[in-house]
Amino acid sequence: MALQALLAQNSTVALACVVHAFVLRALGAEYPRKVSALQVSPQLSHHALEAAADDLKASRAWQVVQQAKQGWREVLPDQQGEWLGWLMGRAQAELIDLLALCGALTVNGLPGAGVGTSGSVNALAVAVGLDMSEWWEPTAAGYLNHVPKAQIVAALKEAGPDLAGVGVESLKKDALILAAASRLAGKRWLPEQLRGLPS
Repeated sequence: MALQALLAQNSTVALACVVHAFVLRALGAEYPRKVSALQVSPQLSHHALEAAADDLKASRAWQVVQQAKQGWREVLPDQQGEWLGWLMGRAQAELIDLLALCGALTVNGLPGAGVGTSGSVNALAVAVGLDMSEWWEPTAAGYLNHVPKAQIVAALKEAGPDLAGVGVESLKKDALILAAASRLAGKRWLPEQLRGLPS
């Protein structure tokens, strides 16, 4: 209790400790050997996200997050046991940047992530100015292979009347998928479920 009382009065050390708990989980080994005295347990979402989207690792968002993680891994000490001391010596702005990344790695907006999650996901999307058309495209692997022909044709018509073209409806599905992927590239078209997110 004495540690709690003192930590509650020392925001600099408290911030470093919270960041440490997150960093151990977010940037350390899958099952960290070191643990924090803080009983904070970040739940990383990458396994759930990978299970929901087989093309996730090819996405721009995945690449951006991986670059950020790699950048921090390069500056952290090699030994996890040295991380807390190293974090104590960092400027508050650095700690906040690192905490932002580690917190971001826990975000899970998938259906079934938890009761009431959708409200906080929507509020978060508004706060950061999310525009899904900047992060997602209807690729063959990530979307077009998984929907019926009629939905692909409808997407082409919505994205631009000239994109559907004459005879597109008579194409076999494989040919339609190839044509749609190239025609929809860069058009910023979103399916209905992604349009519900702020843009």
